Amino acid sequence: MKKIITMCILILSLTGCTLYIEESKNATKNESKDILSSEKALELIKEKYEQMEKSYTEISGTYPTIIEDNKTYYTLVNYEELTKIYNEKMLKKYNEENNIIQKENTYYSYLLPKTKAEYDDISYTEISVTENKIKYNILLYKCVEKKDEKCNNSTLTTNQFELEKENNEWKISNYEVN
Repeated sequence: MKKIITMCILILSLTGCTLYIEESKNATKNESKDILSSEKALELIKEKYEQMEKSYTEISGTYPTIIEDNKTYYTLVNYEELTKIYNEKMLKKYNEENNIIQKENTYYSYLLPKTKAEYDDISYTEISVTENKIKYNILLYKCVEKKDEKCNNSTLTTNQFELEKENNEWKISNYEVN
């Protein structure tokens, strides 16, 4: 009888350990599902970088206008889109860079859209991808010397670009434009 009880305890303890190990492996697998693969992170970075560029070059302003400090401000019709692109901190930065003001729940800017930066090639260098943050360097190459339609010399500009998850959506949390 003692042998049977000992055998049952041994079987139960071994089974319990196995279940614990299985559970532990599954928990690790579930955590890694929340982290984007490098390919998915790169797709997202490209999409958000393009949205960031467009937000500067395709400012949609219309009439009616207001005049503040001797400047004519145009109504921004696409401001709601910006709240989907930038987190709160970066939206403030965007507003400052584009002289955006708010009057009675309407946003205005006196700036005309900026010209899109021209470059010959763009590369993306991954710095890190975590569950809630993606960091990349955006490498912009511009040809400065051509000979026989071939680029002999180019300049390189490196811009930091980061996304953070906010309310389960990826938004731009940091960017540099040099």
